[in-house]
Amino acid sequence: MKTDETDINNIDKELSELWHNRDNDWEKELDSSRQLLEKSIIQDYLQGRTGALTIQANCYMRTEQFEKAFSSLDEALSLQNSEIANNWLIHIHFIYGALYRTFGNYDQALEHYLRALSIAKALKNQEEIIHVNDRIAVLHFHLQEYENAIEGFLQTLQYGDIFTDKQQLFSTYLNLSAAYYHQSQSKEAIEAAAMALQIAPSENLSIKAHGNLGSAYLIDENYEKAKYHLEKSFNMAM
Repeated sequence: MKTDETDINNIDKELSELWHNRDNDWEKELDSSRQLLEKSIIQDYLQGRTGALTIQANCYMRTEQFEKAFSSLDEALSLQNSEIANNWLIHIHFIYGALYRTFGNYDQALEHYLRALSIAKALKNQEEIIHVNDRIAVLHFHLQEYENAIEGFLQTLQYGDIFTDKQQLFSTYLNLSAAYYHQSQSKEAIEAAAMALQIAPSENLSIKAHGNLGSAYLIDENYEKAKYHLEKSFNMAM
C-alpha cells in the first residue's frame, strides 16, 4: 500500500498525545495504541509501529505484565536502526531500565538508562535528559553509591529552570537531601530538604520534606529544629 503522508502525520500526532498523556487510563491507552499499531502496519510505517509498541510496553509495565512488556520492547527495538537516534529509542531504553531495576538487575538497568541518556543528549532533548539522569541518580542511591547519586541529582538540577514537572523537581531535591544525609553532610542535606519543602506541590509531599529536614537537623545536632520538623511531619500525617 502506498504511504499516505496525512495518515502518517495523524499517527505521529496521536502517538505523541498518547505518550504525553500517559498514566491516566492504562486500558484506554492500551486500546488506542493497538489501533495505532494496526494503522501503522497498514501504512507500513515503522516509527508508528515502534511508538505504539513502546506505549503498550509502558502500559504492561505499570500493570506488572512484565513478560508482555519485555516482548513489546523487543519487537519495538527490532524495528529500529540503532544508528539513527530518535525519541522512541530513548523511551524504549528507559522502560528497559525500569523493568530491569524492578527485578533487581541493576547492571542491566544502568546500561539501558545510559543508552537512553546518550540518545537524549544526541538529540538535545533536555526534558528527557532530566528524566533519565534523575533515574540514574536514584539507581545509584538505591545501590548506596551516595557520592554518585549526589553528582547525578546535581546534574539534573542544572536544568532546574526548564523543569516542567514540579513533582519531579521536588523529588530530586528530596532525594538529594537523603543522599547528603547518608553522607553525613548536614548543611547540604538541610538546604536540599528546605528547597523541597519550599516547592512541595502537595501537603502529602510536604510531610516527606519535613521528615527529611528533621533528620538533617538531627545529624547537625540542632535538636530544637529537628524536633519541630519531625513533629510537624508526624502531625500532618495523622
